[in-house]
Amino acid sequence: LLRGQNHGLFLDMSNGRTWLRNKCQTKDISSVLNLFSYTCAFSVAALNGGAEKVVNVDMSKGALKTGQRNHELNGISSKASFLSHDIFKTWGKMKRAGPFDCIV
Repeated sequence: LLRGQNHGLFLDMSNGRTWLRNKCQTKDISSVLNLFSYTCAFSVAALNGGAEKVVNVDMSKGALKTGQRNHELNGISSKASFLSHDIFKTWGKMKRAGPFDCIV
């Protein structure tokens, strides 16, 4: 909020995180590209559901540090990666990390 960034917690996304976690539990989704990840709540939901891999992308290094801490607190850091990148400049880095079953 202090640097022009929104707070990143949107309560209406709770249903989306639940949906993603459930899809990962049933193995319909095993890899996720989480764009504009901020605190990586979708990543945590996917990995807690059993996803094999999540790549979190946000242009804010500070937000990604918070996201990394979020993963550490949930004990799921090993299957997550964090990329500080402006997706509007190039998709190359993200394409190389794929393919993905789901993009958030």
